[in-house]
Amino acid sequence: MLKASEIYLTDDVTAQDLLDGIMSMQDDLCDKNVELRGLMSQKILAQIDYDSSLQLSITCLRESKYPLPLLLSKAKSQVAAQQQTLDNAKLNILCLREDISLIKTQIDCYRSLLSWLKVELLNS
Repeated sequence: MLKASEIYLTDDVTAQDLLDGIMSMQDDLCDKNVELRGLMSQKILAQIDYDSSLQLSITCLRESKYPLPLLLSKAKSQVAAQQQTLDNAKLNILCLREDISLIKTQIDCYRSLLSWLKVELLNS
């Protein structure tokens, strides 16, 4: 499969090469969308774990009569592992969305080149 940057450098690109590239990118896009759904569900589970752990920690600390600012800081330090998991899930989702955006850009490039090739064939 040709990459979009390689297509510009060659003169012997055929319509079939471009169509194959588009199909390959669309398959990659479908795979990334499935992966994104999985990461979104992991993020939701991590958010639920973090919220429930934080609430449980706050409830336990309230019984010990801590002042509110100290209560929140102690509760957050106790659920740092859940916060780390949640942050990792958010970061993975952001990276995957960037990958999806790049694939969409490459598909647009292939489509533009295919349109250009069509016009060139009609003019010749």
